[in-house]
Amino acid sequence: MAQRKIGPVLLGASGKVGRALRAVWPDGVDLLCQYRGLAPSDGVFWDMLDAPAPDLPHPVSGIVAMMGVTHGDARALQANTRLALAACDLAERAGGLRVLLASTQAVYGPGRDVLHERSPCHPRSDYGRAKLAMEQAVAGRPNVTCLRIGNVMGCDGLSAAMSRGPVGLERFADGTGPARMMIGPVDFAQTLLALLAHEGPLPPVLNVAAYPIIAMQDLLTAAGADWHWDVTAQGGLPALTLDLTVLGTCVPLIQTCADKLVAQARATGWEVARS
Repeated sequence: MAQRKIGPVLLGASGKVGRALRAVWPDGVDLLCQYRGLAPSDGVFWDMLDAPAPDLPHPVSGIVAMMGVTHGDARALQANTRLALAACDLAERAGGLRVLLASTQAVYGPGRDVLHERSPCHPRSDYGRAKLAMEQAVAGRPNVTCLRIGNVMGCDGLSAAMSRGPVGLERFADGTGPARMMIGPVDFAQTLLALLAHEGPLPPVLNVAAYPIIAMQDLLTAAGADWHWDVTAQGGLPALTLDLTVLGTCVPLIQTCADKLVAQARATGWEVARS
């Protein structure tokens, strides 16, 4: 029997991204999952906002911190900073583990140029502002990299809309709809493992996605979703493009397409609504 590899602890295992990662986690690689509520026998219970960092039951290769607050007012979203600092405390308690901390492309705001890690951040939403504040709070903490993640297929807003029913998509003057940087959950898991295994320090922030940018209408078509052009929608951002150059110096970049993204999302149990 092949020996299992030591893997990371996954903070936020019961969240949307955490559940997707658990569903497609590579065979043969351990994953220690943290839960805020009652944990399975092979998991860890830890209320990160109300309890100190626990001792881990066995060695891990690092911390994948996918917990976070995505909805609510500005005050509720401030919990993202407290959660991030708790993850950093766990890393230090466990001997200086590497932390991959979920941030978001929303920290950039509605920029129309290709966005790299040095691009100015002008978040438009309370969520984006909260995640930027989180990044600033952990700046300088050892071995912490904030991942400015593109849309994780099956966990993003468009995927949620497809699961609910018909989708209306804004159409711009050139006849196209929105396009975004995406990554499938299988590819995201592989990228996380590659980053944890990277020799030498990682940058404090990293754009994370697959390439190329994906047209949303292509995703809707590939998924077989019921969708239409919404002539009443206005003001959306046509494209949000992340520069992946720095990521490519750390790990191999992953190429994707609409069909691949849909297949990987379906592997987590995600599916579109059927009429």
